[in-house]
Amino acid sequence: MSTKTSIVDSDNDEIFIANELSNILKEFQHGIKPNSLQILSTSKTNNATTHETYGAVFKLTLLEDIELKIGVSKAGFTIIQATREENNGKLANDDLERILPIVNQPFETMDALLFKASPRFGKSFHDTLLSKLGNEL
Repeated sequence: MSTKTSIVDSDNDEIFIANELSNILKEFQHGIKPNSLQILSTSKTNNATTHETYGAVFKLTLLEDIELKIGVSKAGFTIIQATREENNGKLANDDLERILPIVNQPFETMDALLFKASPRFGKSFHDTLLSKLGNEL
């Protein structure tokens, strides 16, 4: 029987969590807006809607100009809130409408969340992978 390792296992993990969240920017920088990752909290936070307890909360902006507030819990990564950046038109509204159904739905991994929320993340991931493969040949 295997056990699932969680990013949030104890009250003493705040430094670990902050480091892991910082690594998200490095790992997924090709698929989010530059300098948009902001750690909001590394202490326990409760979601009034789902009653989920998050060990950390951060926000980032997708390439589609949608800002996501994301909670990290034992269940994984959950979009708590999605808003479009101001001064963006219909495309941002369409992107926001696509994301709203997955708000409060946990994703086991951050890349699974980003693939579901952002088609441009998927394209960027694909382009980056092809570029790396091309450099190795």
